[in-house]
Amino acid sequence: MATKKEFYNYISSSSNPSVRLKDYEEHPATAFLKFAIDAKDAAIMCKNKFSKKKNGEYMKNALDSIHIINAGLLSAIMGNFETYQKYLFAQMFEYSIYLKDFKIQTFVKILKHIDDDEADINLELTKISAYRDNPIGVGLMLAYSLKGWQTTSRVVAYFEAFNLLDAANHKPVIYSDENKKDLSILWQMRHSIVHTAGTITIPDSQKIFDLNQFGGEEILLDPEFIPEVSRKLHKLVNQATTKMRDVYVLNLKTDINSVVRTKIDTLFEVKSANKNWLL
Repeated sequence: MATKKEFYNYISSSSNPSVRLKDYEEHPATAFLKFAIDAKDAAIMCKNKFSKKKNGEYMKNALDSIHIINAGLLSAIMGNFETYQKYLFAQMFEYSIYLKDFKIQTFVKILKHIDDDEADINLELTKISAYRDNPIGVGLMLAYSLKGWQTTSRVVAYFEAFNLLDAANHKPVIYSDENKKDLSILWQMRHSIVHTAGTITIPDSQKIFDLNQFGGEEILLDPEFIPEVSRKLHKLVNQATTKMRDVYVLNLKTDINSVVRTKIDTLFEVKSANKNWLL
């Protein structure tokens, strides 16, 4: 008879995890893209190993398994994408003391307006005390207090709160209209997988035009779906991070020491094993 174990006993400690939370602190875009590649590789391995009929189509039990695995992978990818956004914002705030014209009072006022005063920007001691003996930056405490990381319009507003302008005195376009559409679809699919048993409810389907036709249907993801998500998010993350880097660097003070400047440059690093997907 097998020995019974508590749920937490099944957690294994990997000596060499693919992506650590520390990686998101140092270079969030590169960390996310590493996870996206790993998720793509996992999906392809499953796709290649599962049994097929003589005509090349998957056996029913194999296709059912792929649907379950891909739903889990999408949820994990979007969770890591949220971490990418959150940690990039947090570290940009940490280094905001090196910006030429950053005004903290204005910044906080804008954030409170974005979240309709839902965000606990003025952190209580009881919440801060949760981090005792666990060093954490003020930027991360701030990022975790914000509520809208799964709503692209709010995320854009969070980054725009830094009030960074390019050489033409314009705010950077972090996500294109196409990016926003793609992210809204992915976030809704993730929501339906996590909160409504993998079914796009009729009310949820009406929130996104491209999902209107799927009201009441299960989300069954094609075997090629995860590699395509990884590919598209590569270009999206590269463009967004690069735009933020360019305008952030443009607004830095001129007397920053080389150590700090290296850390800032590393923050906006965008690297991937699939370099062609960045273009």
